[in-house]
Amino acid sequence: MKSIILACLTGATLVQADNKCRALAFSSGDEDAVYQAGVLKGITQSSKMSPIDYAYDSVSGISGGAINTVLLSEFTKGSEQAAADRMEQFWIEASNT
Repeated sequence: MKSIILACLTGATLVQADNKCRALAFSSGDEDAVYQAGVLKGITQSSKMSPIDYAYDSVSGISGGAINTVLLSEFTKGSEQAAADRMEQFWIEASNT
């Protein structure tokens, strides 16, 4: 299933102003990882969502999703748009090699 899951982690510290904990869980596969980058970019550019809606507290991934996790770890919370741009750039470069 191609999706980015926003969920609350059990036992995680609630750090959002709205008392919600958000997590990104990326699935496996290179094609899914490219899709994830596009979805995150779309979410960060949506006029229907504010940064507090998608600022994550925890992120995990497997296979291609683990690569996205590493790319996201280069950015601090609140920099999701820049992180999404970096993910997109990585997968474009990877597809050209």
